[in-house]
Amino acid sequence: MKLACVFAGAALAVMVVACGPSAVGPTPPLQSERSVAGRGVVAWVRVDASEAWWIEESLAAIPWRAGDREVGPRKLVRETALGGPTTLFEPSADERLASAIAHPSGEWTAVLVDPRGALTLVRGARDGAVLARAPVDDPTLADERRAWNGDEPPTRPLCAGRAEESVRLAADGEDLALSLTTQWSSSLLYRYRFAGGRFSRGARAVIAPATPLPVFIPDTASYDVFDAVTHPWSTHVCVDRTGRAYVAIWVDRGRLAAINAAGGTQLALLRRDPNLVERPSDILLSRVDRDGLRSMALVVGTHDVDDEPYAIACGRERVAVVGRHRREPGRDNTELHAFAAVVRPEEGAFDALSFDGDALAIAQSAAFDERDRLVIGGSEGWVQNPVGVSVGGAGRPFVLRWSGRAETPPERLVAPRLRGHAELRALAVRGDALWLGGIEDGPTTHSFDANREALRGDGWLRFAVPASIE
Repeated sequence: MKLACVFAGAALAVMVVACGPSAVGPTPPLQSERSVAGRGVVAWVRVDASEAWWIEESLAAIPWRAGDREVGPRKLVRETALGGPTTLFEPSADERLASAIAHPSGEWTAVLVDPRGALTLVRGARDGAVLARAPVDDPTLADERRAWNGDEPPTRPLCAGRAEESVRLAADGEDLALSLTTQWSSSLLYRYRFAGGRFSRGARAVIAPATPLPVFIPDTASYDVFDAVTHPWSTHVCVDRTGRAYVAIWVDRGRLAAINAAGGTQLALLRRDPNLVERPSDILLSRVDRDGLRSMALVVGTHDVDDEPYAIACGRERVAVVGRHRREPGRDNTELHAFAAVVRPEEGAFDALSFDGDALAIAQSAAFDERDRLVIGGSEGWVQNPVGVSVGGAGRPFVLRWSGRAETPPERLVAPRLRGHAELRALAVRGDALWLGGIEDGPTTHSFDANREALRGDGWLRFAVPASIE
């Protein structure tokens, strides 16, 4: 009996299966695409020639008041050359999937957040079976007085309120690094090991001490485009091939002063004009060794203007942080540019890129390719209230490839054409191929003010797209 060598439906890669006596090896992955109705794509978790895992999110309205918890539910999805997509993991209704990573063994780890802001680690098998769960607790946190405020000594970190978006994971082989901003606005990094079917907590590092983060929260908006309102609470973490973790956070004058006071450092915001009365914000990149020792702290950004981090990537010898910055000092949002800094940690130096896209631009994702070039994904073509946070217009994805050297301009790569307001929020690179994902026909700040319950957007994915110059 002969079996037809055909797989129905969209697949991540086409594999040639033996039909008859002669077997043929796997072919390279082919272009393929998929749409996701009613859910955006926010991150790739695993990509290779025969399968991909990603995180989908149902979009939700911005929390208007303290205590609101309207963040959209997420799930981990898998597709293979044999079919899909299928849900690999979806938490219970009162827990939200904050971040997930894949390990070399094929297992995965996710971190969940409950309504109180408590964190739980979940370990899973390649088929989705849950292997272990463990609370993120820390009985010795009470001894780390820089990390918390108040009179009641804590026994575990929480990410209550808008800090829920800060939780990130990065794989260190079968182990992991976990970064978050707590309910006291301190930013912490934890190490965890998984062995013998259980998690064990390792070193803790304080990236930023407890300090107020006063941020304007609009009371009329229906949607926080780019998570721009909550970005001061965000953390971004990656781990290099030696196991050192890099954490990027947003810093203003007050937060950096608190960091200096706690750590005995003399870090300074990036300024060239001594007469400038504006106080800019920048990005602090910290390197933390496996034993919890912070072995580098470097302020990166654009001199004299505000910078905001949205993603981080570890390469062979370099680390990149991407996001956006203002063109002018102060609160002028007339034109925002995409930003990237490629850091040479051993030199304590970086090269910066300011990308003047069509209208306004923001870099939302990044990855190094096999030649150690930085690939940047983001959105351009949108507009923003010059003196506020409201975003409008139809954004369009862009993809850049950059050497990471200031003297070399970036190359524009071909980006997909999509419906309505669209963003490129997820990017991965394997060989000469790109995996892209994001949201299309999505909301802007006031799209659904009249009916917040109708707020929605659709996801899009492109699998193994050749990286071709536009």
